[in-house]
Amino acid sequence: MQVKVVPSGLTRPTSAGGSLDATYGTTGTADYYFSGGLASTDSWTGYAVGQTKTVVIPPESESVAISVVTRADNLTEQNVVTMELVPGSAYAVDPANLRAQVLIFDGPEFTLYELADSRWGSPDWSYANTMATGINGAASPQVSGWANHIIPSYSTVGGFWQSTWGSINDLWSVRNGGTSPLPYGIANSGMLVGISGTRAFRRFGSTTTLLPPTTGTSGAYGVNPGGTDTSHYIVGFSPAAGESRPAVWVNGGNPRDLLQNLPGGGPGIARAVNDAGEVVGTAQLIPGQISQPFRSKAGAAFLGAGDELPAPAGAFDSSGVANAVSVGGGAGGWFRLNEFQNPKVATYWAPRSGNNPNGSGKNLSRWVPPTPGPADKLSEALGVAQVNGTDWSVGWSGDDETLSASNSKLKAVFMKGVGNPPVWRDLNDRHFTHGMTGWSLKKATAVNAQGWIVGNGFLNGTARGFLLVPRAAGQ
Repeated sequence: MQVKVVPSGLTRPTSAGGSLDATYGTTGTADYYFSGGLASTDSWTGYAVGQTKTVVIPPESESVAISVVTRADNLTEQNVVTMELVPGSAYAVDPANLRAQVLIFDGPEFTLYELADSRWGSPDWSYANTMATGINGAASPQVSGWANHIIPSYSTVGGFWQSTWGSINDLWSVRNGGTSPLPYGIANSGMLVGISGTRAFRRFGSTTTLLPPTTGTSGAYGVNPGGTDTSHYIVGFSPAAGESRPAVWVNGGNPRDLLQNLPGGGPGIARAVNDAGEVVGTAQLIPGQISQPFRSKAGAAFLGAGDELPAPAGAFDSSGVANAVSVGGGAGGWFRLNEFQNPKVATYWAPRSGNNPNGSGKNLSRWVPPTPGPADKLSEALGVAQVNGTDWSVGWSGDDETLSASNSKLKAVFMKGVGNPPVWRDLNDRHFTHGMTGWSLKKATAVNAQGWIVGNGFLNGTARGFLLVPRAAGQ
């Protein structure tokens, strides 16, 4: 049987000139090559598009497979390779099935940007350890976090990055020395929430407001994406009953202790909230028992029976944390899978439904190497967002969650949807991320509805926040 390959439907990236038609070959910059199904007296070596090649189906077989193997490069392209049977073949074929098309979407899916900072533009001061904590879904997204400067005088610059990723917006004017509040979450309106000293705060426009109460230790970790100055949910922890309790500040009012209706409920913390007011976090829901992940009902309702998130299959016990919640109510975090070797494994909880009021827990497992070898021991989902109708999860996987340049096993990971089995993808893989020279991406902390991912890692051994922007075809 003879087969011919012809190119069609090629898309050229706008950032490059000249033709980027798919180039066949097995070495150099070839976009793809073929494997399998070749006659012993023939091969694809030196093959030119449009030539006819012979494929041999062994006598004991009814078919033969021809694999189109792609090669990674630094451009995102769409190449459609059409393979067709040559008329006149000795085999009886169905005229309607003479052709088979293979879509090659090659090149990295994300472009990497460094979240850096500079002090007054001086090269001697341009190096800073930066930390990215969250990202909003504004038309021009903003990334919350801070930069730690050591030379010439120590300062912690909190604020957000936007458009110009090389310099954080110094909202509290501390670049010349001093410590600003630390932002942990950011709404689409630009409202920041976080911790200032020992108090939870919010900042809208140019005004920073310390949240009540005025005594005790509190902190804010999240705000609903649609939160504005007058209408918002801010979540975190606040003192009540002599301990830190999961709290929600609704429209700037006093904190709502989510454990109010659970007498004797223990300490806890609220981590995230969506626009419906579904709050997720962890708390001792039963006095003296382990901390369990929870998801409140809409409207930031007080927690009650049935609000604990269920353990996934195979969990050691019901302890864990819910770190993030999507617009549809899907939550991500971790559960305790094994008492000793695997105490923390990433978990996704489906949204509430009539047949499943608590949502179901899905063990997302750990990153597994593409070649034979042991899987990571630990993992955690830190961010969840609905992207084009599907929940994406981002987080980390490794044998140790310590954020350090020397921790070679720790890696930032992401997952589109919840597969069966679920499969994490290493964001350090050059097939997925362009611009990895000198980088080690350790933890992905958040993702927005556009599929932008932020996190923290190391650039040439120095702590840096990173931003990954999805690359569209032709970019």
